[in-house]
Amino acid sequence: MNILEELDEYTKEKIIEMQKCAIIAWKSRPSSGENFEYLNRKMIALPGIYPPSEISKPLVQNLGILSGDSVIDVGCGSGVIAAFSALAGAKRVLAVDINPLALVNTLANSEQHGISNIVETRESDLFSGIELNERFSLVAANLPFQNRSASDYSEAAIWDENLALNRRFFSEVRRFLLPGGRIRMAQANYGNTSEFIALARLNGFHVKKIGELRMKEPDKRVFYALDLEDLNQRCRYMY
Repeated sequence: MNILEELDEYTKEKIIEMQKCAIIAWKSRPSSGENFEYLNRKMIALPGIYPPSEISKPLVQNLGILSGDSVIDVGCGSGVIAAFSALAGAKRVLAVDINPLALVNTLANSEQHGISNIVETRESDLFSGIELNERFSLVAANLPFQNRSASDYSEAAIWDENLALNRRFFSEVRRFLLPGGRIRMAQANYGNTSEFIALARLNGFHVKKIGELRMKEPDKRVFYALDLEDLNQRCRYMY
């Protein structure tokens, strides 16, 4: 059973056409970037970077940051998850992205909000740049979740052919979690939600919806915040 809604293919294709236009607009920003109002904070998005938007709001609002948390923001983009983690009381935040400009963007937003002493940026293809002895109490990720090929960094922020990035995430994430660590992710009803949940289960994770944002009609989009429970960890605690 799919706990998340999934739009029909026709509506998904219409959203992709909208995204193509949006990407053109992202790339045409001035070199200094564009300012956005996001959850009562001013954030900046540089040219070609996915801007702060509704898609990440349920996740940001349901991160559940605990005092002293060590957080990794995987695929940080403009850095809103990293910034709000630090602002909520995380002790350490590592923001990683394969796109070097995303790291510049994240640093700019961290400096703007006075948290650059907490937020570290690092170039990394998912976990490739993370040391094996680094562990985090919270892994947060707003990964692309639409099954479509991408030709550059801007497209790769929203499209993931065959959900290859998600497959790698599920296979690698455990080794970077502290005991009792949490995983929080973003999704939407125009993504491949049924395949995403199947992948999670195949890798031993239980997916729970912990937040959502429904757009106003006629906009059919619904954005989700998800908690992924490691069933292997649950079994260890049972015994």
